[in-house]
Amino acid sequence: MLFASVTFTPQTLQQSIQSVTKNGLSLLAVAGFGITLIYIFSLFGFAFFRRDYAPSDGMYCDTLLECFATSKQLGASRLGVGTGHSLATAVMLCGSG
Repeated sequence: MLFASVTFTPQTLQQSIQSVTKNGLSLLAVAGFGITLIYIFSLFGFAFFRRDYAPSDGMYCDTLLECFATSKQLGASRLGVGTGHSLATAVMLCGSG
C-alpha cells in the first residue's frame, strides 16, 4: 500500500504520460524500424534458411508470414538468445551443416 502511494503520485503519473506522449512519434519510428529489420531478416530466412527452421521446436517457415512471426518471436522475446542462436542450435541438433 505504501509503495503504491509513493510510486503513483499524480505528479509521477503526469510525468510518465508526458514522456510517452511527447516522444510518441520517435517511439513509433523506432518500432517501425524494428519491424522493418525483422521483416528483412525473415526475408533472408525464407529465401536461404527455410530448411533450418524446425517445426518441432516451434519454428515455422513454410510461408513468409510464418517466417516473420517466428523471427519476431525468437528475435524479440528472448533475452540474449535470438533467431540466429536458435537456428544454429537446431542445425547442430539435427546434425546437418
